[in-house]
Amino acid sequence: MVKRLAVSALFGIAAVTGWAETRLLENATLIDGTGRPPVPNSTVLIVDGRIKYAGPKAGLRTPPRGAERIDLKGKYIMPGIMNMHGHLGNTVGLVQDPKYFTKANLNKQLATYARNGVTSVVSMGSDQPVVFDVRDEQRSGRPRTARIFTAYRGFTGKAGYPTTAMGMKGVPFEVSTRAEVEKYVKELAAQKADLVKIWVDDHLGDRKSTRLNSSHANIS
Repeated sequence: MVKRLAVSALFGIAAVTGWAETRLLENATLIDGTGRPPVPNSTVLIVDGRIKYAGPKAGLRTPPRGAERIDLKGKYIMPGIMNMHGHLGNTVGLVQDPKYFTKANLNKQLATYARNGVTSVVSMGSDQPVVFDVRDEQRSGRPRTARIFTAYRGFTGKAGYPTTAMGMKGVPFEVSTRAEVEKYVKELAAQKADLVKIWVDDHLGDRKSTRLNSSHANIS
């Protein structure tokens, strides 16, 4: 049975009650993400923010003394959802602009993800330096919102997509030489970006192609 299951329901509970050292989530139907049938009348044991047991209630023979017990009868527990391609921070409502990329707006959006069961978000290439502050704060403690993984700024060609899209001018690295690519990759490495984003499309034919030849795109 899964030992370190990411439980989407946990985020909402933490926001309401605060963190406890030992918790038992009881009586929910557990979907553990392995493909096995759902487990009715389940128990999830959490110690210091880590899941130690997730499975049938009968399988946890000796529940820890003093644990906070939370009855989730009629509810479901499932693995946290992961958004593997998102863009955070640049929007307020339906308006996109780099000026909106603030720590407060970023944390607000990550909290919205968490409330909807998304426990991790990969932000793909439209971030600003404050994203590293938020990421590092999360990794130094116990995050209360969705975890963020960042590509920081992505790569495109000169005046290529998405720099022509609303609110995206100056957001990606615009490169045309190998030297430029190497310069910016060193910047990503110094910031310990989690991955590298390259835009190589023409937005279904309505924007300038941004394909780089192999000598420019070799950033390994």
